[in-house]
Amino acid sequence: MLLFIFLDFPFGFMAGTKSSTKLNQIRIELRKEVQTIKGIRGSIDYILYDKEFKNRFVIVKGSISEGNHNLIADLPIGTKVDVFIASSDYSNLGTSKNDITIRQIMVGNKVLMSKEEFSENTGLYGLRVRLVKGFTGIMLIINGLSLISKKANYLIIGIFIGLIILMRIMDIGLY
Repeated sequence: MLLFIFLDFPFGFMAGTKSSTKLNQIRIELRKEVQTIKGIRGSIDYILYDKEFKNRFVIVKGSISEGNHNLIADLPIGTKVDVFIASSDYSNLGTSKNDITIRQIMVGNKVLMSKEEFSENTGLYGLRVRLVKGFTGIMLIINGLSLISKKANYLIIGIFIGLIILMRIMDIGLY
């Protein structure tokens, strides 16, 4: 646990996703309704199915900006969607075993997720996950060593949750 806190937690804040990845554009036509994935355990928010390719086209958790979720979830069957995928995913098209990660998505001239949004949002989502993991690890160590009283523990947890809610309301640093 200590190794996680001292290595992953601090360096995780500096880690980001590369926005300079070369993207390939393809047009897909939806053969099914967009599948919305509920829950917190998975790494996918949406799955799109194309008429031509058997791959699942996935939108990873935390990559869509807040206002565009309903626009993507409500795309009707038969809609032609321009998706941009990484070159490594482009070589996997046609094989049904590999998921294809969408890094930019457009319907007509409307951009629902740009590659810059993808990079920024996935970076912020990763920051939020690392922050919660780090805080939880630190609190477990402090509680395990009995360094603080129960009242102080509850106070610290309350302040942390309050800060997360405040950051979410004010759109500061977290998705």
